[in-house]
Amino acid sequence: MVDVRDVALAHLKALKVPEARNQRFLIVGEGMYWQKFGIYLNDEFGKYYYITTKRLVSEKILDFMQYIIPRAKLLAVKRGPDQICNTEKSKTILGMKYRSGREALIDMTYWMIDVNYIPNKLP
Repeated sequence: MVDVRDVALAHLKALKVPEARNQRFLIVGEGMYWQKFGIYLNDEFGKYYYITTKRLVSEKILDFMQYIIPRAKLLAVKRGPDQICNTEKSKTILGMKYRSGREALIDMTYWMIDVNYIPNKLP
């Protein structure tokens, strides 16, 4: 998970920092699995919205689904634990300081409510 504001900032810094020339950077704020998305969303919006990803699909069910539905294999990667990405290069060369995955997800959800992509059920 990475906040779009961090991605935009990384692009700007890559243009301005001479050491960034011809480099590739991994721009990731936090590696998160689906259950953590549900936990964060439920903590912030659970009183007003029904959050469906509060718990993981059973390991046995997921393993069985992979044999029936080829795309279910993609879910196996996202069931946890958090994936860790080495962003040291972007922090060192670009001076990046990332927002947490929780902050990015919650801010994005509030924005989606503000632009009516998600119906506003907030008080």
